[in-house]
Amino acid sequence: MSTSSDSNRSPLLAKASPALRYAVLLMCGSVFGAALQRGRVHEALTVMGQFAFFKHNVMLKMFISSAATSIFCLYLVEHVLRLSTTRASMTTQFSRGLPAVVLGAAIMGAGMALTGSCPGTVYAQLGAGSLNAWIILAGCFCGAGLMAVLQSKPEFVQMLGQHKLASAQTSLSSLFNMPRDKLSLVMAGALFSFAVLLEVLVPWKQDVVSIVGSGKGGVSGSGWSTANPAVASGIAIGLVQFALQAVLGSQLGSSGSYACVLAWALPGSSNPYLSRCRLGNIGQLLVMTGVVLGAFLSSLQTGAVYMSDAAMNPFKQFFGGVLLVFGAQTAGGCTSGHGMSGLGFQSTYSLAAVVSMFVSAIVTAALF
Repeated sequence: MSTSSDSNRSPLLAKASPALRYAVLLMCGSVFGAALQRGRVHEALTVMGQFAFFKHNVMLKMFISSAATSIFCLYLVEHVLRLSTTRASMTTQFSRGLPAVVLGAAIMGAGMALTGSCPGTVYAQLGAGSLNAWIILAGCFCGAGLMAVLQSKPEFVQMLGQHKLASAQTSLSSLFNMPRDKLSLVMAGALFSFAVLLEVLVPWKQDVVSIVGSGKGGVSGSGWSTANPAVASGIAIGLVQFALQAVLGSQLGSSGSYACVLAWALPGSSNPYLSRCRLGNIGQLLVMTGVVLGAFLSSLQTGAVYMSDAAMNPFKQFFGGVLLVFGAQTAGGCTSGHGMSGLGFQSTYSLAAVVSMFVSAIVTAALF
């Protein structure tokens, strides 16, 4: 689907060579990975602490500020630069019914609470040197494999598409009867104000120190040089969305990258789901490769050491990895695809997904 601005100018590198496009995707992913590492959201303890009755608020600050920046950047692309925008990475969302989106997001939220990660953050953990991230990664590939098996069943595909929203209900601007450009500014302003309020209530230095302490790789003793405010890292991630959309006409997403790798690892497979993912998600895979590189270089430059492995349960992390990708693919998007790209395009599905994943993660953290 596309917006009404599609008659205007195409993205800046819409006709660029594949090599140049791939380089931009890798560069954007590197910024994404470095921002996650510098904001300490790649630490599993950060994510788990967020869902443990808001013990930490680093993840929430970063998520909200990145979503706000993404929404505002998409507004700039459409209404100021007047470049064409496409919802290419959201195609799967529009094939889903609302129950599948809500259920899938809830499954993914449970996986987030068990792993201390989300589909994109796993790559940052790998780059930062986490050994447990390999366990989560194995679970993620199993989740993609499970989805591939179930996608070969017509009844499962039919179930995913049941109870779709009417076209007038898929956009929040239509649902609230508000002009799209005005709603974008209202949403971005409200979310960013909330992120700033959280920062005032719980300063980032206080929050980060409570997570990583002050030892080697910590943030004290050297002018807080190994961490950035979560809001600043969130803004950087939102600007990645701007670069992807304005330059290439694509959006942030991560969960499809696992199916892409699985498809390339099984070249002889005739599974229709893997066949679609083999080339359809190559952009996501390149961005996530950049995330690994960015987190690695940022860790190397700061001397920061990944702190969370010793506190993690490998069995929970493997099972949680299965839930992460299976849930994200059931929902048609992950924290990046729904939380940033989807909200940026004012998708009702994405708002429902974000609420469902956070509620599920909080409940799972309380139970396990």
